[in-house]
Amino acid sequence: MRLHLPTLLLLLATPFTSANTIRPPQTSLTFHLPSTFPGGALSLSPQSSLHLTTTGKHSTSPLTKFGTFHLTNITTGSYLADISSREWVFAPLRVDVQTLPDGRIVVDSALSFRGNEWSNTGEKRRGNKIELVPVRKAEYYIQREGFSPMKLLGSPMILIAIVSLGAMYFIPKLIDNMDPELKAEFQEAQKRTLAGQQGFGGRGRNPVEGFDIAGYLSGSGSAGSSAPGGKKK
Repeated sequence: MRLHLPTLLLLLATPFTSANTIRPPQTSLTFHLPSTFPGGALSLSPQSSLHLTTTGKHSTSPLTKFGTFHLTNITTGSYLADISSREWVFAPLRVDVQTLPDGRIVVDSALSFRGNEWSNTGEKRRGNKIELVPVRKAEYYIQREGFSPMKLLGSPMILIAIVSLGAMYFIPKLIDNMDPELKAEFQEAQKRTLAGQQGFGGRGRNPVEGFDIAGYLSGSGSAGSSAPGGKKK
């Protein structure tokens, strides 16, 4: 049997080529929305996408016509799955793809969040069909607050007005219910205070009215000519 040289070289190179083309174990992942998702899975915009990231690798899947995100050729490793959507905010997911000694590939997923330690895995769910967790609707505008009577009553000006009105209503009633002797003493004290104010500077007149303090301090006027009450000595 005669073999040509090119054929012999091809036969010798075949084992090395086969060894170099052996692919690592791979699997596929399907991310779906919960059955209780408002509006159904197809309520998301077509621009929604899923991003699966790990060190040196990044995979992206658009929203399929079935309302799911499907990724193929996923090798073993730990990944972070995140949804990009204009309508909803989703919780990030940690996805661990492992190869068992018997050659089977298992997929575990768990909730995660920004800043979480990677060693803190939390509760895991097994399976390559992973359920997404919607958190809330995306909000881009600040909602204007409506009228609230409780907030109106919490205003300092309103509280001051309420306290003043309460004092005007309850203080006369308290005075009327006072002990007669204590009430007489209170009225006598009011009369002495009023008489003292009338005797100093005239009835209803400010005692320091007419006093030129600027002229007194500058020396242009005398203390006697600018005494309180405007009377010269």
